[in-house]
Amino acid sequence: MVKKRGKTKLLVLLFIFAIVLLSLFLFQYKNITGNAISTINFPTDCSETNISTLWNSIFLESSTGISFVYNETNLTNGRCDNLIIAKTLATNESYLLWFLSGVDSNGKYNSALVAKKTKFNSSKDNYSSVVSQEIVDNPLARMFLVFTLLPASSTVNRSVPISSSSGADNEFYLTYNTTVLIGTLISNESIYGFNETENYTLNRKNYSKSLAAMIYKNLSEQIIVYQDKEVDGGCVPNWTRQETSCYPNETRIIFYNDSKSCGVSTGKPSDIVSYCDYNLNGVIGDYINNLTYLNLTLYISGNLINSSLNYSNLSSLQLVEIKRDGKAFISFIYNFSKTLDLTNISIQTNSASSNLGYILINGIDNKKSVIFDKKNSSSDQVCILDDYVSSVSQISAFCDEGDEFLLNCPGNSSKYTCLVSNSSFNISGLAHSGIKEMFSLATCTTNWSCAPWGSCVNKVRNRTCSDVNICNTTIGRPALTEACAVAPPVCLINWSCSEWSPVNCSSNVNRTRICTDKNNCNSLTGKPSELSVCDSDNNSFWGIYLWITFGISGILLIILIIYLIVQATNKKEVLQNDNPSAASRPVQPVQGIAPPIQKYIAPKPEPPKSSDNPGDIPSV
Repeated sequence: MVKKRGKTKLLVLLFIFAIVLLSLFLFQYKNITGNAISTINFPTDCSETNISTLWNSIFLESSTGISFVYNETNLTNGRCDNLIIAKTLATNESYLLWFLSGVDSNGKYNSALVAKKTKFNSSKDNYSSVVSQEIVDNPLARMFLVFTLLPASSTVNRSVPISSSSGADNEFYLTYNTTVLIGTLISNESIYGFNETENYTLNRKNYSKSLAAMIYKNLSEQIIVYQDKEVDGGCVPNWTRQETSCYPNETRIIFYNDSKSCGVSTGKPSDIVSYCDYNLNGVIGDYINNLTYLNLTLYISGNLINSSLNYSNLSSLQLVEIKRDGKAFISFIYNFSKTLDLTNISIQTNSASSNLGYILINGIDNKKSVIFDKKNSSSDQVCILDDYVSSVSQISAFCDEGDEFLLNCPGNSSKYTCLVSNSSFNISGLAHSGIKEMFSLATCTTNWSCAPWGSCVNKVRNRTCSDVNICNTTIGRPALTEACAVAPPVCLINWSCSEWSPVNCSSNVNRTRICTDKNNCNSLTGKPSELSVCDSDNNSFWGIYLWITFGISGILLIILIIYLIVQATNKKEVLQNDNPSAASRPVQPVQGIAPPIQKYIAPKPEPPKSSDNPGDIPSV
């Protein structure tokens, strides 16, 4: 019985130990593989029940009413290796579910799934008809790229564009089952999306699962792409450049796919958004977004730009005008044999409150004419910096840098012409464009305003002076530099004197001392006297001092004498007490010692008394 209990305890301990090891393994595995991706189970056959189960695990839209566009069953293993099903609603919203699985040419398992929702212009343009046509016209190998990344040409715009990642998430959750989705969609130009990869090992083989999602901000389309495949442990990705077709907002996305399908993102280049001519009308870019911030409009050949016209069919050279508030602003001649790209145009100009007019234009490399504000009636020049200029501060104050040109207005040179009309400068001959209003001395009276002088450094101090009227000259400018004397630092004198020598002296005798400044200020200001003459007051002091000294000594001496006398008297009395006189001290016999000899004095005779014994001598 005891042995059985011991074995039970051992089994419990081994079980707990195994659980701990398994927990540690799963924890480490999770850290290695990153975010876990839900597995999408593909049907084992193409039965309607299995297909409906797959559909309902991905879409919230019911599988009722789905139609088989294409299906293929593997004759070897009986699996459903290729399947396309679709559903179109009365609202012109179409759903597509396509997957392909099997073994590739290298003998490795590979599967992919696309789940897509799009709204078309009409019910005729549903996924069933579009996919059927694509199967006829294109090899199946191209279907993944065609249906995953490129919107159909008849896809409509959203009634309300998506403007935030949370809005994109909400739209996804209205379409797809929440068990499929992961993460938060991240904005990338015209789309929101994410791409997650998870690596795992099964039966000693390496696999990689990936889940990607895309939702267009303006187009009514959202996509989920799922892939599960076997990979080599030492697979090195081979990133190949791909690009989407041109979207209605005249952009395309350049992206990279791994031709080896390693299932990892190591070294993958970032996606790039480029611009394209969606309407093939010879003009690239949303000119409304580029120009309305200054109330600008674009005219080609004297007419307001029309996106429905094909300007590439015009004769090569045409006048292009950018007008501000309907008035001439920037104009140039353009050769429409090459598409006009408006996406890089940048225009900066002065505000209404500026005291000087200026304009900076980038992105138009053609020779151009520019009209901008003449803010000061006295100005008669402009400074031209015909280069890429990002800020007006790059143009110098006096237009005297090597790459700048000072042009009189009105006036002309071999390259530029300047006219003045209606409080505006009209300048032509420009390539790149940085222009600022200037003044000449002939029409401008300087008005100098100077800041206070700075501190004195190395016997020099500086200040700045500016011309309030901005006459662009240094004539008559006050001095900006002058010599100065450095004020010495304030020194605080601190006198310290020694004792007088000699300390005691007679009247009219000299005595001295030494006084020094501890701070070495090299000044005699306030220095105490180092010579003194002993006077009577000084002697009187010493006389009083001596008298007091002698007086105290005398008193102490008298007290001492009195004390000695008292002590002597007390000693004498003590001696007398110790040796009293014979007359006063009774004689007491001491045994063994003879009494002292005393002088005998005979008593006076007395008359004899009668006695019974007459012969006796009377006792003393």
